Amino acid sequence: MLKFTEARRQGEIITFKLPDNYTISRQTRKVKGNVIREGEKSGHQHKVEGDGQLVLFPGTNDMVVEVGKKGAKITHPEHKDVKLPPGNHAVKVQKEYDPQKDSKDVKD
Repeated sequence: MLKFTEARRQGEIITFKLPDNYTISRQTRKVKGNVIREGEKSGHQHKVEGDGQLVLFPGTNDMVVEVGKKGAKITHPEHKDVKLPPGNHAVKVQKEYDPQKDSKDVKD
């Protein structure tokens, strides 16, 4: 089981710092434009900028930001930037629980 050491949040996006010894499978694919998520109505994007690369695990929605020595940040026009230190960071979209239905992604 992975042990997360830090969590950071921006709107419905949350990141978790992965252990320093965590390695990423080379079977991942780079996400075009480093866009984590785009707003349904506004078109605004949660995006990785700086010394970071967003990757996606094939056949899943699991994403990781690989951050280089210079650090990276997640930007969005309606939220304060989130700085990510060097290392690997798991990226998740927060879920909303509705007892009448299944869980669903939080909308931004």
